[in-house]
Parts: sequence; structure tokens; C-alpha cells
Amino acid sequence: MTIDRHESGKYRDEYDVKVRRLTGLLALTSPRKEAMGAAMSEFEPGETVREHVNKERVEEIFLLLDGTADFTLDGVTRELRAGDVGFARTGQSHAFTNTSDQKVRLFSVWWRTVPTEGAAA
Repeated sequence: MTIDRHESGKYRDEYDVKVRRLTGLLALTSPRKEAMGAAMSEFEPGETVREHVNKERVEEIFLLLDGTADFTLDGVTRELRAGDVGFARTGQSHAFTNTSDQKVRLFSVWWRTVPTEGAAA
């Protein structure tokens, strides 16, 4: 059994908020998989995970654990509440802004898509 305890010292400044990469845990999983990653982000009221686009062929799913946040996807903004899930397909720009009065946590998992037969890798 592997448990990775929450500790504030595990967070680093990335995307203008605090991010805890979970790559070490994913390394413990099956060696036969496409590239993937996961992270926990924490951001204070009014802070924004800056807008960005993932690398080529990378999709990402997000689970808001606390509070509320605006999720902007390709220029369209929707509110997420604790327990809501968002998704960014390959090439979609995305950002999050904490709209609550408390620190929020956002859990994200991303993976490299497998090219379809006949498509460029």
C-alpha cells in the first residue's frame, strides 16, 4: 500500500498557483501506458491558474475538490462547484479562477492520446 500524505512543502509555484505534482505515484503504476501525469493545485480567492494549452496529443480531466471556480475553456467560462468535473481535449486552452472565499483544491490528470491508425504520431 502506498499513501502520499498531504504536506504543504510538496507544492511548488506553477501556472501562477501552488501545484503538487503526483508523477512519483504514477511511476508506481503499470509500465505499459502512454505518458500521463497528475497534480493537485491550490489557489487562494481571486487567484487564477493561468490560461494554457497542453502539449500535443494531451487531454486532461479536472475535479474541483473545494469551493467554486470559473473554468474557462476556449474562451467560454462556466462555474465549477466542489465535486464538479471539467475536461480539456487536445489543443483546448483552459484556465481556472477561484471565485469562492476560501482556498480551493483542483485535482487534475492528463494523458497522451493514442494516435488513430493512419494519423501522424
